[in-house]
Order: sequence, then C-alpha cells, then structure tokens
Amino acid sequence: SLEAVSAQQNYLIFQVSDLGGESPLLVSVWGLFVHDAAPPHLAFVSLYPPADTEPEGDSFSFFRLTRDAKIPDRVIKKIERRYHIETNGYFLVDNFSASSIETWLGLENGSFPSQPLLTPSERQTILSLGQREISQFCAQISQNGVDQVINQIHWADLLPEHFFTNVSTELWLQAVNKLASSEKIGSCEVFIGQ
Repeated sequence: SLEAVSAQQNYLIFQVSDLGGESPLLVSVWGLFVHDAAPPHLAFVSLYPPADTEPEGDSFSFFRLTRDAKIPDRVIKKIERRYHIETNGYFLVDNFSASSIETWLGLENGSFPSQPLLTPSERQTILSLGQREISQFCAQISQNGVDQVINQIHWADLLPEHFFTNVSTELWLQAVNKLASSEKIGSCEVFIGQ
C-alpha cells in the first residue's frame, strides 16, 4: 500500500572499513531524517565518532556485524534507545563503496581509516570529511534532483560486497520517487552531533 511511508522516515547510515574483512572497523554512523513535507526536508546527523574531544573510550563499543555482514537488531535497538529515535532501516557501506560514490558524484575524495580512530584529531578529520561530502551531496540533490544523483551510482559495482540495506526495494523506490517527484528539496542539512 502507498500509505506505508509515514511523514518522517529515520534511517541509520553505517560506514565500516571493509565489509568483506575479518573484523570490519566502524568508521562512522550518521542518522538520516527525511521529513516528508512538500517540499521534503532531509537532515543528516553525525552519531559516531563522537564530536567532543574527550577520549572517553569507544561510545559504540557494542557495535558488531553478524557473520554474514549484517547489523544485528540489538545493535540497532541500542542506538534507538540511546538517541530516543525509531528507525525505518539502515544502510551499510564500507570504505570502498564510500570512495566509489564520492568519485561518481564528483565529491571531495577523502582517505578513510582502516585503523581505530584513537585521537580527537582523527575523529575530527572523519567528521569534517563526512560533513563536507554530505553538504556537497545536499547541494547536488537540491540542484539536480534526487533521482539524477542516485542514478550516477554504479550499484552493480557495490552490490552485494560493499553495500547492504535492510530497507525493502519497494520502500526504497517509494521513498526515492517521493523525493524525486517533488519540485525541489526544501532543505538538506548536516549536523554534527555531540
């Protein structure tokens, strides 16, 4: 039914070092909040790494992937509880797919860590890079429309080794079509969480 998409959709975007690797390292986690108004509003909020400079240990030490490189429900539930949100699904990318998407969309190419982020400055670098790239992505979809930007991604090169989502194809297409059919994006913003 077309009523499946409610007024606000919340997604989690996880980036790990290598989905095919032995124990992938968590690079970053972003929340994507899509408010389905006319025109629609998108907000990306950084959840990990932490923005503060306190080296208070790893706030996402509970993060695990299953053996078949999916994110267990308990990890999602823990994040939902911590941030008081309900999510509609997640997207999981690795450094390869993140770099590829940057290249295809002509975004700034950064280098992603394959080692744990230990120092506050390393964490800051990842956050700044994410912020710049998402801002550029926002500018592109505001200018060219969502479908045109998404169509530049060579999905066949990423699936299934470097990209996974638990969002059904039907809901994903429905959400993209909804965004694509509005004449413009109301706002697309990036926030660095605390």
